[in-house]
Amino acid sequence: MKKWLPIILTVAMAAWFLSTLRPVPDKNFAFTEFGKLPVLASGRIQPMDSLARNSLLQIREKQEANLEPWKGAFGKPRIISATEWLATVMMAPTTADQWPVIRVDNQELISLLKLPGKDLAQKQDGKHYSWAQIRPALQALDDETGRIENEKMDASQRSAYEKAVLKMRERLWLYVQLKNTVQPEGVENWTQQLADYEKMMPAAVAAAQAEQTGQKYDEAVLKQFAGLVQEFTSMSQFEPPLVIPPHDAGSREAWKRTGDVLVDAMRDGKVHPAVHFYAAMASAFQIGDSLEFNRQIVLYRSSLSQGFSHEVRKAGWEDFFNRMQPFYNAMVIYILAGVLACLFWFNFSETLRRTAVGLVILALVIHTTGLVFRMVLEGRPPVTNLYSSAIFIGWGACILGLVLEAFWKNAIGLVVSSVAERAYAVLR
Repeated sequence: MKKWLPIILTVAMAAWFLSTLRPVPDKNFAFTEFGKLPVLASGRIQPMDSLARNSLLQIREKQEANLEPWKGAFGKPRIISATEWLATVMMAPTTADQWPVIRVDNQELISLLKLPGKDLAQKQDGKHYSWAQIRPALQALDDETGRIENEKMDASQRSAYEKAVLKMRERLWLYVQLKNTVQPEGVENWTQQLADYEKMMPAAVAAAQAEQTGQKYDEAVLKQFAGLVQEFTSMSQFEPPLVIPPHDAGSREAWKRTGDVLVDAMRDGKVHPAVHFYAAMASAFQIGDSLEFNRQIVLYRSSLSQGFSHEVRKAGWEDFFNRMQPFYNAMVIYILAGVLACLFWFNFSETLRRTAVGLVILALVIHTTGLVFRMVLEGRPPVTNLYSSAIFIGWGACILGLVLEAFWKNAIGLVVSSVAERAYAVLR
């Protein structure tokens, strides 16, 4: 049994890793497919899933949304994926506004926002709050933010409270951006409003031209149309992600925000088809029609495949990479190997050491796969920022640790590998 233990445990961990590659089946709404839709955010094409994970990581410091944080880890709280959370924020914001996903740790900031403390009976854990709870104190937050910025002191000199205030403003601004990505915030029937806008457009443009030339025009139509244009302009002023692809596939990087596209539609009298697809998704989502929601996703992806097949494929592969989580899963295996290597020092069982070697090699393979995968996705070298530097340094340290272990066989090299990977996790 001791002879086969290293192989058995290594194969078991490899099987565990492979099992994580399978997507969790969607029960009704195809959030997995929604997460594969391409968008332009942070200066690059990425899937909705990446936008959702990165946004939730900034807002909640987690890549999934716990809608019942007061229950604790063992209370079986309702936890949803980042993509489902993002779809709700974009298409049913009144529902998302009630979810306690905005993290607030600083007690002084909690007092400023007049938020309740920890009270499990009132379903409050004292750390996570909803937009609806924070919104009444937005003016106080804006005033405090202005005071801090006017002091013009170095960031390192600010107190923990002042840093928390500025960080909270960034989180709330991001949340508002997401709410205005595919439809104006607060709209009740976006599909109908969009149809009214298109129907009104010819008469409104004619009225505007008549006004400029001093002729008679329909003031009511022009006023109503101007109100819609102002609403769409306000959407773009929040600078949400760019979700509308260009009409011409030749200008592949000229993606636009929904608000800008709606304003530009006055020139040719046509609204971009992508706006209609997202509006149809939102309408179906709001009334709980999962079949129509899923159908609109399929139709939109099909329309994109004609001129933006590269973007669709890239978004799909990055969605797979997000699900694979190679660096996190490799870290788990590295830590297990490190524990076994430390146990080897207590009883010097060669079985433990060989098992640790097998696990480190498996983790290194996953680690290397993640590095190469990420390089191909982004078209960049492995080291571009602090995060990628930590990943690459941890990878190099693991190779060095295996080389040391090949010479001395005393588990020191294995511990070096696992400790270096843990250090990367801390930097991350």
